[in-house]
Amino acid sequence: KRKGEFLVGVGLSGGLGLNEDVKGYYGGLARLIFSTDSFRINLELMGFGGNQGGLTNFSLGGGYTFLPEENISPYVGFDAGWGHISTSEDDNRADVSFEGDGLLFGFSTGMEFLRFYEVRLLTELRVVIPGYEQVLITETSEPLNPVVTKNEKAEFQPIGIFNMILLF
Repeated sequence: KRKGEFLVGVGLSGGLGLNEDVKGYYGGLARLIFSTDSFRINLELMGFGGNQGGLTNFSLGGGYTFLPEENISPYVGFDAGWGHISTSEDDNRADVSFEGDGLLFGFSTGMEFLRFYEVRLLTELRVVIPGYEQVLITETSEPLNPVVTKNEKAEFQPIGIFNMILLF
């Protein structure tokens, strides 16, 4: 392994909203990494969604790799970035959604496979925590008079994410 190297990664993401109503999301990401034996710096663009919401995120982060002399190594990481989270529900009378954008913080742990090869694989568990509260938006479902209201009630929603990333 070289002392420092640049890697480009593309991957698949799956996530779960970790509030009262667990919702599933799916999508992808692109990551640029500068990696040394034990430390790394990441620049990442991620986006995913589903029927009831989604997340977009642009972040800068870092990480520490344990067992740097091994071909399979665990790691921990952190990041901070700007992003947007939205979730929605249907309560039979109105569509209710929580939306917001702002600073997001991420914490991750994972495994890096094939560290001594040109092409590598990362598997990663990550929690993204918004640094803001989301605003509640209610849209009534009456066809002739749809009403949109923005309420001050807010919700704080972390998201759990599983990533599989191919690095080259």
